[in-house]
Amino acid sequence: MGIPVILGAAGGCAVAVGNFFLMALTVQKVAGIENYDQAYRSMQVSYRYRTFLQLIWCVLCMVLKFINPVAGILPLLWPSLLIKGKGIINGVKN
Repeated sequence: MGIPVILGAAGGCAVAVGNFFLMALTVQKVAGIENYDQAYRSMQVSYRYRTFLQLIWCVLCMVLKFINPVAGILPLLWPSLLIKGKGIINGVKN
C-alpha cells in the first residue's frame, strides 16, 4: 500500500465525515426554523454546497498525482450504498 492510497483514503474519509457533520449542523439549524419555505431553502443550499465540495474533492483526486482516485472517491460512496442497502433489507423484511 503506497502513500497515494493512504492520502486518498484519509482525504476521502475526511470529506465524507465532514459532509455528515455539516449535514447534522444544517438539520439542527433548520429544526429551529418555523417557516417551512425558509427551512426547505436552507436544506437545499446546504445540500448544494456539500455536493459541490464532494465534487471538488473528486476532481482533485483525478488531477493530483499523489492521491489515488479510487481510494479518494470510494469513501464518498459507502454511506449512500449502505443506507440504500439497509432500506432494501428493511423493505424485504416488511
